[in-house]
Amino acid sequence: MDLKLKNKVVVISGAAGIKGSIGETMLRHLVNEGAIPAIIDRNDRGFEYVEEIQKKGIDATFCKTDVTDPDQIENAVNTIAEKYGRIDVVINNVGVNDGVGLNASYKILCGR
Repeated sequence: MDLKLKNKVVVISGAAGIKGSIGETMLRHLVNEGAIPAIIDRNDRGFEYVEEIQKKGIDATFCKTDVTDPDQIENAVNTIAEKYGRIDVVINNVGVNDGVGLNASYKILCGR
């Protein structure tokens, strides 16, 4: 399936879960589609996933981030935008129901 994601910078939150989790599965599919994944997660496993992806010759980034903290979200977005010059797609996958919430994180991610 061609999702037209080749060389697109895709920010995905909650993608550093255990193998087989929804986020990790989406991450694998993004890589298979040729996307440049930028993982935002509080789980250190993100470092391992980025290393695995980079061994395949694909650029990837991990920003250790607690998405319930607006400052951490803003820092992660700035880091990704500075590295790549853009963010093409955002996938809000984190399963939290408190903190800043989806609307606030969306506003921070999209600059609105």
